[in-house]
Amino acid sequence: MAKDAVLVDVRNAYETNIGAFPGALDPKTRTFADFRTWLQKDETRGALKGKDVLMYCTGGVRCERATAALRAAMPEQKDRVFHLKGGIVSYICLLYTSDAADE
Repeated sequence: MAKDAVLVDVRNAYETNIGAFPGALDPKTRTFADFRTWLQKDETRGALKGKDVLMYCTGGVRCERATAALRAAMPEQKDRVFHLKGGIVSYICLLYTSDAADE
């Protein structure tokens, strides 16, 4: 991953314990309120500042909420915050659909 980008796993603690993308930041959340608390930490702000923030979740809802929360908490970052639309589920469906089309 580029040095000016950071990957953030916005799934809950149970899901991230099952597995995550290498190098992704894990906010270690159980609830969405935990994510907002994580955003307020100086360490978090330092890790995200001036970088493209790429977030992923399971089905897309948490990604959208996390994107909105980050843009509100760090308005200077708003144009550099992105999420995987539809979450990992959508991404996997796309992969399987494109694999089937290639056969």
